[in-house]
Amino acid sequence: DLDAALTGLMLDWTAAPTDQPELATHIPARFATRARIPWSPCHLPARRTAAGIQLSWIRRAAGDGDSWGLTQPPLDPGVVAYRLEIRAPSGQVVRVLDVANTTYIYPNALALADFGIKQSSLSHVLSQLDAAGLPGFALQQTIFV
Repeated sequence: DLDAALTGLMLDWTAAPTDQPELATHIPARFATRARIPWSPCHLPARRTAAGIQLSWIRRAAGDGDSWGLTQPPLDPGVVAYRLEIRAPSGQVVRVLDVANTTYIYPNALALADFGIKQSSLSHVLSQLDAAGLPGFALQQTIFV
């Protein structure tokens, strides 16, 4: 993780093999706020239920969020929420939802209102929102249900 206080500062980064420090490379770099954007969610399966299309996903986290023993990474500071865009086959956004959990059921009634008929596939864009409510990197895919 990049400490927020370091964002925008010019830093000198050094990389070298441990046993050959004479091969060190020095690179000055400035990290913009883009380095703090939430990563995209992943592993988004879908299944049709009596209530609608059930979606679930895994939240990803930067820094120390990659423990092999956890099913979800530890929570980042701030509010965890997601923006789910449901899209028509043409790519046009038909519905935007803010979701507070890593699961969502797209109700049959909403799907019918959005498309007029039962869909065999669902195109969507899903992103985690940052502390300011802005979307991070997105997962975009079409899934068959």
